[in-house]
Amino acid sequence: MAEASGRGVAATLRAYGFSLGLIPVYLGMFHLWVAVPSYPLHVVSATVVAAALAGLMAWLARRGYFANRVDLWAHALVVLDLWLEAVLIPYHDNYGFYLCAVAFVAVLGAYRAYARRRQRAALAGIGEAV
Repeated sequence: MAEASGRGVAATLRAYGFSLGLIPVYLGMFHLWVAVPSYPLHVVSATVVAAALAGLMAWLARRGYFANRVDLWAHALVVLDLWLEAVLIPYHDNYGFYLCAVAFVAVLGAYRAYARRRQRAALAGIGEAV
């Protein structure tokens, strides 16, 4: 988030708001599923949340939120993973999903920072970013 230094919290939220928002949604859904072991609830809640996130992603894509298609599809894979976890795994009885969340944050965060740095360099006419 060093890219927003000097520009404030608003710039950071514009650059990373959806990505950061995925974290509590992802973890919250799994906590719901651990607390309420009901397969139909898992499927319905995941379908509703995934549809809402997909709609939000489409709106953000039109507004230029994503650095490129890889960034867009990486976020889409997190949403797809959330839905598949609900549909393919009937009961969630542990907290191993935190490891998945950490991996998603590491991969998405690192790639997003890299892609946005390259995007800014290209806009500035610098050429290839380091």
